Amino acid sequence: MGVRARGIGQYCAMAKQQDESAKRGGCGKVAGIAVIVLAGVWVLGGIAQRFDDAETAGKLASEPAVQATVAEILTAYSANELAAKDRFDGKVLEVRGKAGMIIEGFGGKPIIALESADGSGTINAGLLPDERSRASALTKGQDVTVRCARITASLTDPTLLDCRLPVAANQFM
Repeated sequence: MGVRARGIGQYCAMAKQQDESAKRGGCGKVAGIAVIVLAGVWVLGGIAQRFDDAETAGKLASEPAVQATVAEILTAYSANELAAKDRFDGKVLEVRGKAGMIIEGFGGKPIIALESADGSGTINAGLLPDERSRASALTKGQDVTVRCARITASLTDPTLLDCRLPVAANQFM
């Protein structure tokens, strides 16, 4: 088994047996460097996310949107996922539905389960972090339109990402 397949602890134990210099802090240095690298990646990831959110907000405010209902999107993905991707991917979407569950997702981002008008299906809409106060004001069953920068699908279940709620009737910031 090579060094790459071993954890830092196993590597240090092996190094201590083979090399006295490892006893003088070599393994502590490896662990310290690993912590610093991970912290740097975490900080840079947070900075990149803020830039991504600002870029997404600009895209949502400036680009024209493809309008659809939850039922239309579900039907499109169910009939032919490739055709649905051609129709929706890379475009700003304005999607209408009824608010279902409203939860807090990873990193505190609000998620709204948008239900079709006839109750036949649901699409999750992940909102931008600054939409939390607007999401908390929604009630289950309320008619909702979200404006989203992206859509993705996993096993034909579409999910809306980077979404905003209107500030007033059909006004998105």
